[in-house]
Amino acid sequence: MFAFCGVNVASQALYNEFLMLIIALPLSPASELTYVVSLDGQGVQSSGQAAPERLPRVGGEVVAVVPWQRLSWHQVTLPPVSAQRRLAVLQGLLEDQVLQDVESLHWVTSPTLTQGETSVLACDKAWLRQALAPLAEAGWVIQRIVPEFCPAESESVSFHALQTLDEPQLVACLPDAVIGFPHAAWPAWDRHWQAGSRLMAEPAALTFARDLTGQEPQLQTAPQRWLKACQSPWDLAQGEWAQNRHRRTWRFGLQAWQQLRHAPAWQPVRWALGLMLVANLVGLQIWALQARQHTNALAEASRNILQQTFPGVQVVVDPLRQMQQAVHQLRQQSGASAPEDFEMLLARLAPLLPNELTPQALRYDGKTLTVQGAALDQVAPQALADLSRQGYQLRAQGNDWVLSWEGRP
Repeated sequence: MFAFCGVNVASQALYNEFLMLIIALPLSPASELTYVVSLDGQGVQSSGQAAPERLPRVGGEVVAVVPWQRLSWHQVTLPPVSAQRRLAVLQGLLEDQVLQDVESLHWVTSPTLTQGETSVLACDKAWLRQALAPLAEAGWVIQRIVPEFCPAESESVSFHALQTLDEPQLVACLPDAVIGFPHAAWPAWDRHWQAGSRLMAEPAALTFARDLTGQEPQLQTAPQRWLKACQSPWDLAQGEWAQNRHRRTWRFGLQAWQQLRHAPAWQPVRWALGLMLVANLVGLQIWALQARQHTNALAEASRNILQQTFPGVQVVVDPLRQMQQAVHQLRQQSGASAPEDFEMLLARLAPLLPNELTPQALRYDGKTLTVQGAALDQVAPQALADLSRQGYQLRAQGNDWVLSWEGRP
């Protein structure tokens, strides 16, 4: 019962670690925040509104989503400079494209930053501090801060129809920017519409998007949109909002595990890993069965050899030990010396002793011969090798030397 409870507790702890809490930051200070809870990072489990101190404590990763209206996207050309000068050069390039002081902006570069054309994402520091302050006061630690929309990764753009308080609005994710415009400005942006463009709309903006573009939009709720934003490689949790290396490493591993476990794109890999695991388990079972059969065959062969050599042995328990006992009895009956007998050990020791050296004492305990007062450390290696081939071993024991029968290798 206690073990079962322990498994339940461990399973629940692991379950909580994989939950994700997504918090949509408001455009202006608000008493309640909109949140989304996801189990696997792929689907919405629940959503709602609550004050910062009453948000669900689900554990796992906490992600804040910055509304697209609070972000600006810029394209700069980064010259070939060292990593130490890169920050200063980027700041100088950004000053030419923004209206406010660069020092008042929190900006991050593309996750795939390289020399040449690169993207820069900027956000007002004061607003971001104000938006995150209630969460910090409530004890929340934000692991990631992601943008609500990102520029298109290819030439295929996407449009999102949103229902705002005033009027429906369309947001275009272009290859180098994210731009929002009211329906009245659609004729100016109609040229960006392509055959491969995606059109998504909130439930309240479905009719608006259909009438404006003449295309059937794909339904995407706000929680689904924020969940999709969490899959973005962009992360504003840098600088004063950065987490320590341990948290970032754990978060990266957690995201990778979620993708591997739940993402549709990784389904072939999951199948391959499952098949490989099953194949290994079957292979281990076959190997274990063969090893067991081989062991049983060796044991049966040992029993047959023992009973054929010594027919008087009727019950076989330990073939090797019983055969040694039978050989020892035969040797005693015939009067032959055993390898560990005193005279046999003394005969092997004699060639090792120098002619002018006489041991102070010899001690025999029935199995080993101990030599006292003899310096045998100068014995030739060839003599030791011959001794070993005969099944004997000579070793030092303090100031004495011990000769024993170890059996043939």
